[in-house]
Amino acid sequence: MGNAESNGTDAVRSGTALTGAQFGVEWNLGLSDFVDVIPQASFYLPFEKVTSDQDSVMTSEGVDETLLNLHLQTAFEGFRLYGALGYLMRGEGRSNLLPWRVGMEWPFRTFLMGARLMGYESISDDKDAGSTTGEANRLTTIDRVSAGSFKFYSVNPGVVDSDVYVAFALSPAFHMGLQGGLTLTGSNSASEYHAGASLTYRFTPAPIRSSRPAVKDEDRLSIDPYVDQFREDTHDGIDQDLFKPKPKPRQRPVRRTQPVKPPVDREAEEMKRLQQQLDEAEMTIELKVDPKQKPRRRK
Repeated sequence: MGNAESNGTDAVRSGTALTGAQFGVEWNLGLSDFVDVIPQASFYLPFEKVTSDQDSVMTSEGVDETLLNLHLQTAFEGFRLYGALGYLMRGEGRSNLLPWRVGMEWPFRTFLMGARLMGYESISDDKDAGSTTGEANRLTTIDRVSAGSFKFYSVNPGVVDSDVYVAFALSPAFHMGLQGGLTLTGSNSASEYHAGASLTYRFTPAPIRSSRPAVKDEDRLSIDPYVDQFREDTHDGIDQDLFKPKPKPRQRPVRRTQPVKPPVDREAEEMKRLQQQLDEAEMTIELKVDPKQKPRRRK
């Protein structure tokens, strides 16, 4: 969405329009554990056109744009560095641009802060560049409908801008961002300050295959929860085997001991055997007594 208002010499013009839609894709090549290399490609489809005879205020460039970009980022213990360089092709004979940006971020547990420099330079000539009539017509249109602002429709623009921002994680899916900055320098472009707010919803329709193995908490070298892929550079000529933990001694299996039998009392066993023999002899004697024999009388 674009909204603009211009106070020209002949009228005050204002307008709001759905300027266009952008579609893009990016992917992490996974070439290094220290630096993420992320190519990006996008296409911007305009919903409005800018012409020299229009009478409405400009809210966009009004041309199709194809962007090829290379983004690099790396994370340290308490901050992140990133940068990007691209190539922007514009339609309707506009000059092609070289967009760039460099920045630093400081992640915390619930929010993130960042600052960056960004801009673009024309690396090809506009179709009206060098043409007295063409450049004059462009300036006339800009003065009439945009009150002389070179924000859009200028010839061979270039700018260096600054930006600071903060982002809050409202939930795993929703993120809110605030940003602001001002123009540092430029040519054939508008000098401005800017402010913005955003609400982002992130969704994952399918599990993302990572090119890096999952890092366990006990193996994490960084204490920063946002830097989950940080790896220390160990190619410094020092033998890294000195820092490896020593293997634990192998434990031998515990042998099961047989239950210890109580000591045998030899004397008790012998007495028990003799008592058993006496009992057997007594039984034999009782069996030999004749029950019919009469007892003798005593005189």
